[in-house]
Amino acid sequence: MSMNDQNTLGRSAATEFSVGISSLLRNPGFVSIVLGLSIGVIVCFPLFGHGRLLLLDWISGPHNSSFQSSLMGLSGGLTTGSVLSLVTSALYSFFGSTVSWLLLLLFFPLATFAIGRLVGGSHWTRIAAGTLFVLNPFVFNRIYVGHIPLLLGYALLPLAIKTALKSPSENFCSWGKVTLWWFSMTALSPHFAWIYGLVVFSVFLVTSFQGVRSLVRSLVWLFVEVASFAVSITFMILPSLYTSLPTTIGTSSLNIYRTVADPIFGLYANVISMYGFWRLGPGPTMPKNVLPGWFLVFITILCVAAYHLISLKDFSDSSAVNREISNFRSAVSYIRSTDEQKQLTMVVLLFGLGGLFLSLGPQGATGPLFSFLYDHFSFFQIMRESQKFLMLWVLALALFFGWGATKVVVMFKKQTIQNVAGILLCIGLPIAYTPIMFNGLNGQMSLSNVPGEFEQANKIMGDGPGKILYLPWHQYMLYPFTNGHVIANLGSNLFTRDVISGDNVEAGGVNSQSTSPRSSFIQSLLTSSPTVKHLGSLLEPLGVQFIVLSKNTNWLSYAWISQQPDLKLIADNSSLSIYENLSYVSKNEKNLYTGVVSNGHLITQLSPVSYKVSSGNSSWITTDIPYQKGWALNGVQVNASPQGLVQVAVGKSGGTLTFDPWKAVIEGYLISGIMVFTLGAIVFVAHRNKISKGRRSKIT
Repeated sequence: MSMNDQNTLGRSAATEFSVGISSLLRNPGFVSIVLGLSIGVIVCFPLFGHGRLLLLDWISGPHNSSFQSSLMGLSGGLTTGSVLSLVTSALYSFFGSTVSWLLLLLFFPLATFAIGRLVGGSHWTRIAAGTLFVLNPFVFNRIYVGHIPLLLGYALLPLAIKTALKSPSENFCSWGKVTLWWFSMTALSPHFAWIYGLVVFSVFLVTSFQGVRSLVRSLVWLFVEVASFAVSITFMILPSLYTSLPTTIGTSSLNIYRTVADPIFGLYANVISMYGFWRLGPGPTMPKNVLPGWFLVFITILCVAAYHLISLKDFSDSSAVNREISNFRSAVSYIRSTDEQKQLTMVVLLFGLGGLFLSLGPQGATGPLFSFLYDHFSFFQIMRESQKFLMLWVLALALFFGWGATKVVVMFKKQTIQNVAGILLCIGLPIAYTPIMFNGLNGQMSLSNVPGEFEQANKIMGDGPGKILYLPWHQYMLYPFTNGHVIANLGSNLFTRDVISGDNVEAGGVNSQSTSPRSSFIQSLLTSSPTVKHLGSLLEPLGVQFIVLSKNTNWLSYAWISQQPDLKLIADNSSLSIYENLSYVSKNEKNLYTGVVSNGHLITQLSPVSYKVSSGNSSWITTDIPYQKGWALNGVQVNASPQGLVQVAVGKSGGTLTFDPWKAVIEGYLISGIMVFTLGAIVFVAHRNKISKGRRSKIT
């Protein structure tokens, strides 16, 4: 090949590469992903290192002794997080502690891409909507408290909305796509059962205005979507019907998680400006705490968003004489329009305002409706922290901001001025409103390195049926290695043995909402510590073989444990102390791996939900199984012992002790799995047929 040919080939390759890059940059989806990834990298930059991201409600780790109980319905039939826990555990086994912050990084490009697909339009429209969608006080707060699954669902929400908007007019076989989105987001966080439900209802209302035929079709569509979704989440609903939830949910819950007002601007202004999260401390320093004119910046964002609405042609043409009648007719005509952009605008208005008011919970104009749903629909009680509804208002605001900002930018004729205005308005304004989002929330979020003493302790205690009592007894606490952050109790994530740890919420003036009688017994022991002389023997019925005292929070108040004669200190370092329960060892020395003896009956574990009770004299037996409704021996319901354990009368022939709600758990998983698989198959076949039909039409 000659030198000229080589030069020609080189120029051709360079030209193709340049054309490819230009084409990629013109792709709106690619620009949205780059925007989100850039923001994510700047936000998460302090997390690129060794360690684990530990936040208030985000404590993923190498061990999860409570996972099996949740999966099998042993946590009061609460299986809402079982799918997510399964996925997270699998990811952790492959990627290690990187998963703890990688999912947060993934949120940003996923969210900007999704909102870009929904908002449509030019690059500036997608950039403005995407930037505000991920940079706002709602997202800031949820990151700080570690609601990563909720944020991932929030990121997917625009794609699910886009699907719902098109669904009523599509072929019946394609309706399953809405249910699949609904199920997927609810599997991430059960709150989307109602959050996306409001979106589906808004789509129904808008599409119903197209005429009688549309109303009938929309009613059928709504019924099919709600019914198929209800079946798809059977695994969440069915088990809870046969046992008792692990926590009480009532008026006290609403008081604890009540949406809060701004001390100056009040309640409505606080939620409209994307604030109102119930937890006021300790931490974080909020964006409005460091931005003196924060409300003026928000008013500017709101004005840009409102500009899209007031500039709609359908509402702008009205005579002075018939202004009100004309506006009403224009509004009806706008709602009845079949144009996708107009329908999206109306749907967004409906669910945005609905989410805004419902985020107030029992307060505000929709307070009676919220209270009615909360009191009469048990599954609605998952929305006890009502501010989660606010994400719909945030999403609506981001969409209107994107459309409005573009209309402002194109008012400038020169391209250079447009670019400057676009950068300042579409990117600069959201950043100005949440300026401390970057660099790990301005240094308020960082990696934690759990001391190696915890893994050494895990090796010392090893495996076995004996349980660990993890102290201090708190559901949330401050660890020396979490950089001043209060996080959820790490006990179940540090050790391979079953761990008994605090489940007392200690918030809003409420010490505990736990329904566990075992927890109440332990709490009473710890409260009466001055009179306790043989803690080991008192804990032995619970199956406690070790006590681990983590040296954090108020650990010094547990010094009395070292004075107990039936506890032996076997390890002590700067992070923790380990005590072995001598009463447990002496009583179960010969049966540590075969079972526990109670009144002459050997109790052998067959599975976490089934135990074999050997023959012996008729008597009452007490196991180390924490009591909850649903346990039965040969079909006869058990009682709760004074220690909060399963206690039952057994005959000479013994029998099998089973957790009967497990049958409902299995049925729930089967029904949900079959429903999701069937819907997926129908949607897949319908999509293939649509593609094949499109190809045939092109050929002909």
